[in-house]
Amino acid sequence: MTDEGGRRVWYVAYGSNIDEERFAQYLATTAQDPRVSHRRARWVTIDHALYFAGTSKTWGGPVAFVSVLRDQSVRTCGLARLLEWKDVETIARKENGAEEDETVLPTDLPDQGKWTQLDVTMDDTKGKYNALLRLADIDGVPAVTLTTLRSLPLGAPTPRYRELIEAASGKPTDVTPPWGASSDRAVLPHGDVTIELTLRAEDSPGMTALTLPASERPDGEAMLFGTVSSMSASRTTWIRFDDEVDAGTARVDATIARSLGVELKVPDKNKGEKPEADTIVTFRRPLHYRILGGESGDIPDSDVVYLSPTDAALFDGWALLITARGGGPVRIKSRDHVPLGAARVAYALRVITSITKDSAGKLTGHVALQPLSDPNPLLSKIQKMTRWLGEIAIGAPPIALRSTEGLVGDDGKDVVRVDPTALDYLGCASGDSVIVSWARKSHRARVLLHTDVTRERMHAQFAETTGSQSRESWGDIEARREIPHHLQAWLSSSVRHQLDIPPDSIVRLRRSTTRTLAKHSALLSLPLAGLVLAALAVPDIGVFALAAVPPVVLLALAQIRMPHR
Repeated sequence: MTDEGGRRVWYVAYGSNIDEERFAQYLATTAQDPRVSHRRARWVTIDHALYFAGTSKTWGGPVAFVSVLRDQSVRTCGLARLLEWKDVETIARKENGAEEDETVLPTDLPDQGKWTQLDVTMDDTKGKYNALLRLADIDGVPAVTLTTLRSLPLGAPTPRYRELIEAASGKPTDVTPPWGASSDRAVLPHGDVTIELTLRAEDSPGMTALTLPASERPDGEAMLFGTVSSMSASRTTWIRFDDEVDAGTARVDATIARSLGVELKVPDKNKGEKPEADTIVTFRRPLHYRILGGESGDIPDSDVVYLSPTDAALFDGWALLITARGGGPVRIKSRDHVPLGAARVAYALRVITSITKDSAGKLTGHVALQPLSDPNPLLSKIQKMTRWLGEIAIGAPPIALRSTEGLVGDDGKDVVRVDPTALDYLGCASGDSVIVSWARKSHRARVLLHTDVTRERMHAQFAETTGSQSRESWGDIEARREIPHHLQAWLSSSVRHQLDIPPDSIVRLRRSTTRTLAKHSALLSLPLAGLVLAALAVPDIGVFALAAVPPVVLLALAQIRMPHR
């Protein structure tokens, strides 16, 4: 993390820290101190947008941050100073209100263009600059700066803060837009990213997805969810990133092109064809949270992430959880015991998303949560009410599982295969109907069992030795084999297509209340018909005796009721 002398890095300051007297206070020096006057410094520009947010007691209003998302269309001016690493540690502590003996910087520097979240306490006054951002090297020496990963309210700087920056830089501070730079996209750490691209046709990747250049990937996420728009229509879709996609272009298959009202054919390279059309891609930028383990007295289901009330308010109940080796939709719930900027992830969810501890047995790193908006809130409320009534009637406890590709031979059928223990929890038998859901989307399928034979075949598929499948993976193949069988759901391509999801994700299963009632009501039809005929055959039994039939039916159906918990 240092230069060849083993002592120094370039620290790029912006905002009020470009003022020498102000900056010297962090290092307990003065602007006339020899350590300052002989310190190497140079003005640089970085392609990370400047913006103002939060509230500072010192300045009485918002302060400056730079986006962690690189954007070559913007230029932010900063003052790079060659410092000892211990000085950068001191700056990080004081910027975040940490104790003198705390170590808040990481052991290793992130790669260029990447960032690392700092282990600092966060509240209204502390922990605002909680990210170390690695910039482009200067003269072969690493360059870093501090910024935030928090979602802080935007605003214009106070006149006093603005005047200090203008005096130190000799330039007016543009505060329209509030992040201080003109750009054709929003690059705030918690905002939408909007990109104008040219669509080009590609063969279907096996799911509806838009493929963008790798340079557009924010913070290394493998897959996101977003909206693609043409002149006539728009639709939500998965967004992938690929090094082989040319800058300024996006690749789509025929399914997405048709839904956008765009006629794109896979080009004939021999004829030099390049069918294309203009489009706009928008996606919510993921928010990042430090991983904490779940509390023993507050154990959630295996698809729940707990955030602080402030952080949870940024989501509409659901989020796309993204880790280095997998992810999927999770429900967001708030708890007062969760600190700002952190996410409590219980053991079951860590298992199905392949989150592991380090060699010292500690949870480290972060998870990314991308907000998932509800495309049809009214329909969601109706479905939720229907599900609630069904649960009251017979019970339909859901279970969250890690989905993988379907078993070869199940493709073309609405089939999901699970471990027998999952059926015991769901209250189903093999062959029954279940509802498979992904966030707010759901589809009915037939549930079948894992067996020793099918597990052996699936292991061969995971090893990619059968030659019978072509898969699009989110995460790595090795992670699939590490998931315990009782937490796996093998989804056929037909089910995945209906839900429009990749093979590797998180799905919820619950038994179908309507099919369960229909099945057991049919089994009762003959006994009930016999009971009614017997009652009518008895002289003078009276019509009121038939009132005993409904209680008998309810008692017969009571055996199929399962508690939600």
